[in-house]
Amino acid sequence: MRARKNSPSEGDAAAAARDRAIGLLARREHSRRELLDKLGQRGCDATLAETVVEQLAAENLQSDARFAGLYVQQRAARGHGELRLRSELAQRGIGGELIDAALAADGIDWFGAAERALEKKWRAGAPDDDPLGRGMRFLCGRGFSHEQAREAVATLLAAQGDE
Repeated sequence: MRARKNSPSEGDAAAAARDRAIGLLARREHSRRELLDKLGQRGCDATLAETVVEQLAAENLQSDARFAGLYVQQRAARGHGELRLRSELAQRGIGGELIDAALAADGIDWFGAAERALEKKWRAGAPDDDPLGRGMRFLCGRGFSHEQAREAVATLLAAQGDE
């Protein structure tokens, strides 16, 4: 006859899930969805994970609003545009109202951000072949609107023409 292994009690499982979640949050902020996904990947029961994440949110250890605000700050500083940030936050389970609030809270000048991203890309100068098209594709790929990209490219090309 085979000996049965002792399974951890519910309290032990809850404590382990909480410890895992706190460990994840200690490394960086996580959205609610990210935390639930990571706990599930580590073998945590979905119902237990939901309970643990709710408790952490109630204790203000996990906050989608805080996550969204930090995410916008970090990604905008790397030269990513508003459209891309909206998409990435939605993929991470952040609701539309929180996304709007996070984007508005920093008061980012998206036209200036597009210009800075393109200046960084074109440190050595604009390409000789199709600078408008290449600049537009680069900035739109980074998540800037067509209007923001067009203005940034025009501004930089005009500045290079003055030199």
